[in-house]
Amino acid sequence: MKRLLEPLATPETVEHDPVKELQEFCDHKSCSVSYTETHENGVSSVVAVVQVEGITYSATRTGLGKFVAKKLAAKCVLQDLKAAELDGCSKARTTSGSEGTKCNSQIVLNFS
Repeated sequence: MKRLLEPLATPETVEHDPVKELQEFCDHKSCSVSYTETHENGVSSVVAVVQVEGITYSATRTGLGKFVAKKLAAKCVLQDLKAAELDGCSKARTTSGSEGTKCNSQIVLNFS
């Protein structure tokens, strides 16, 4: 009987949808998120861009489908937004990649 109960999902074991989580983060911080999708030779690429407090965070990810690429790009930007929030500062980093690539988004300071 115990074996049947072990695979139950808990809040700690369930992976949240990064697209939804990024949207909720942006709603809370009053910032905007946008996605640009391209498709070439059977490979989809998605650029996720978030602007918050004069800083632009962006990440480009590729995958076999646009949904996978979008999730990867959102996850990358979300990780960097959370890291910047914890650190209280940002460091300029650039990235573009495919599934399984370590994440760091491109961060641009906007002065106007």
